[in-house]
Amino acid sequence: MAACQRRSPSMSVQEGPTTWLDPGSPLLHIPKKSWPRWQTPVRISHSSTSSLDRFSGQGNEERRRLLCRLPDLRPMTIVRFILGLTACCLAGQIQAQWTSDAWTFTDPTREDRPIPVNFLRPDGDPEPLPWVIVAHGFVMGPDDYDDLATALVEQGFLVGLVDTETGFAPSHDDYAKDLIYLAEQGSQALADADAPLAAWIQGDVGLVGHSMGGGAAWLAASMASVSAVVGLAPAETNPSAIAAGEQITAPSLVISGSADAVTPPSSNHLPIHQSVTSSPCTAWVNLIEGGHCGFADEGTLCDLGELLFSGMPRDVQQQHAFTLVGDWLQFHMGLDPAGLDAMDAYGVDHDDVEVDLACVVSFTSEVSQASLACFPVPASSLLTLQSPHPNATWQAWDLHGRAMALRWVAEGQLDIQAWPVGAYVIQATSPSGASRGATRILVAR
Repeated sequence: MAACQRRSPSMSVQEGPTTWLDPGSPLLHIPKKSWPRWQTPVRISHSSTSSLDRFSGQGNEERRRLLCRLPDLRPMTIVRFILGLTACCLAGQIQAQWTSDAWTFTDPTREDRPIPVNFLRPDGDPEPLPWVIVAHGFVMGPDDYDDLATALVEQGFLVGLVDTETGFAPSHDDYAKDLIYLAEQGSQALADADAPLAAWIQGDVGLVGHSMGGGAAWLAASMASVSAVVGLAPAETNPSAIAAGEQITAPSLVISGSADAVTPPSSNHLPIHQSVTSSPCTAWVNLIEGGHCGFADEGTLCDLGELLFSGMPRDVQQQHAFTLVGDWLQFHMGLDPAGLDAMDAYGVDHDDVEVDLACVVSFTSEVSQASLACFPVPASSLLTLQSPHPNATWQAWDLHGRAMALRWVAEGQLDIQAWPVGAYVIQATSPSGASRGATRILVAR
């Protein structure tokens, strides 16, 4: 059986340019969770047909009735009818932003276990992007994280939402192994299947998990090589995510809501965060009065566990969380060398956000960072280094703390073609060893 195969679409799609209308769009005014799960978001084909005929596929007849029927002639009903017609008509004029694609991977080491994944990426020609794998919470699925997925795509990532262990008796162990398979072999499986999606994957992989998915992400990061791992209100799992934390060497971020009554921070989020002792960079974010379900979309089954929640509004919680997740991943996956500084500043600027960073990516030195010159930034193949000490000794580390081999091609000129894309710390030490300076550089291609 092939390692991965494209899943057949659940509705008919005509050829031609496409537009995505998010079910949560105020233009449509239809509650997102009233839409069939597999039809979120809706793909609309631009064609010469009338606006009302642009919806096609099973279940869309109901959608047309919701948008376009006229039950009576009351003024507000007429207004809604006109807005519905306007939504249909504008659909053909809005340019597409994101494209969704569904693939099912198979893990041959587990009796060809199927691992369905829903991908979201920018429209347009392929460009290699860091890949973020998103793991859902208990009795939830990929369609419950449209807001998070869209935010990550906007921040420069290819997003894969895992669609396994969605029932009432999930196996945390199998779930973690699904994430491990995708992190270690997913990109190669797409390449082996000659999938066009393979051209979008850069190679760097990050894990983001909510609740049960956060615990599963911890289990996976303890065994797989990933660029960064994020837990949004992560839950303890079986096997234990807390016990697995000491094996994690990747940069780890936990975002907790202080008013979370589903997975209380004191027995879940905090010990999961504190369990990571071997990573050079960890971060703890406390959203004051934040909840458990505010990281997911509105209207999910998760909300049943917080029926009486009256803390931080969902839109505020998502704004805080998604901004900080983006900064964290952009820094550790090579998109923004100022990501950690942005996180620090965000915590200072927002009274309801506490950010605690513990990262060994800078050095106390007698030589100021400004006196070191490393250019160009970002660099791709050659890096020029200059220090106030002509015979300085240079060293470099990646953000996992691993020393990088230095290959000099000329005085002050370093060949970095073998360095993977990402952020690095460059340090210069004077000949006497009395002074030392360091700076960060970004490798991008």
